[in-house]
Amino acid sequence: SIVISEVISVVTSTDKLHEFKDNKFKVVDAFATHAQLSDSVVEHMKAEITYRAQHLMENSQDKSDMIELITGKFFPRWFVETLPDALFHGRVKSNHFLTFAQDLTPSRDFAPPALVCLLAVHLDQCEYETGEVVFQKLDSAQHMYLVLRGSFANVAIPSPTGGTDAPASVLKAGGNNVMPVTTLQSMEGSDPWNSTDYKNTDYPLLAEAGCPRETDRVYPYRSYSSNNFFGDLELAEKSRPRSSTVRCETPAGLCLVLSKDAFTSICQQFPQYASPWLVLGRRREWFRTRQRRQLRCGMSLKGLSALRIQKHWRAARIWIRKTHTVQSPRSGKHGTHEWLSMRPPAKEKGVDQACMANGSTVQ
Repeated sequence: SIVISEVISVVTSTDKLHEFKDNKFKVVDAFATHAQLSDSVVEHMKAEITYRAQHLMENSQDKSDMIELITGKFFPRWFVETLPDALFHGRVKSNHFLTFAQDLTPSRDFAPPALVCLLAVHLDQCEYETGEVVFQKLDSAQHMYLVLRGSFANVAIPSPTGGTDAPASVLKAGGNNVMPVTTLQSMEGSDPWNSTDYKNTDYPLLAEAGCPRETDRVYPYRSYSSNNFFGDLELAEKSRPRSSTVRCETPAGLCLVLSKDAFTSICQQFPQYASPWLVLGRRREWFRTRQRRQLRCGMSLKGLSALRIQKHWRAARIWIRKTHTVQSPRSGKHGTHEWLSMRPPAKEKGVDQACMANGSTVQ
């Protein structure tokens, strides 16, 4: 009887999936007739639906019953308080979208369990391939994204005067926009680390050191990896189109997606978080714009990350040497990692440590 029940369950699930795909195919056919699409475009649309059917069906479920289950009186309060650690294996609770905003609220101790549970109900999982564009500049903002796996990045066209957000014509389908890795070995006869521009900015002016200048390809300049988030400011400010383009930079990128309507509903139920999310979004947008202006030469995400790690490491090493010279002989017993732990938080042109961490996290 157990085997028979399992077979029935599998058959029923398969039938629901086929029914879901058939309904979507009918919508595609109706849209194709209305918009006079070619057969090749229709086949491509159906192939994408077939590939993503399972996730689409799971995300199309009515969530009103889930919200009633969480906000109702079905569970004791002590049990609800334990749920945030179990929701998406605790990844929602630890995401910077909550932890950074929590520091800006009157009660800085912890996020309300009801907020984390309600947020988890509205979140949907979405996978991305390498080079896939999540959204592009001037798109209508309908979602924001919490990163679970992989790395995503703002991309732009580099130029000697700073990066330019990519137009739609540059963003080709598939992985054609994934850039080759630019290595320092190709920059023979130059020392980009000693560049004056490198010392004065977070992004070195490698174009003068032999790095090719691209005018028709986009490159990353700000990254978002595990526990980070992006696409929030346009939802918080309302009626604002996308100000930049975001692309998946690694294989099998995975995000939790929050819709605009769900974000608005959560802000209404937890108004103490609406203002911190807006402040945090504007702060991150300022830092993103600053990094885009420093995009003078295209590099891969790994190359960009390596340069920034090198820069911060060199700054830390200089601080260690200066501190070591003014300390007593006893200070020589400290190891490098101990000196780094004692280094005060970096302050750079009014940008606090939390804001800087958003643009430098790379998985």
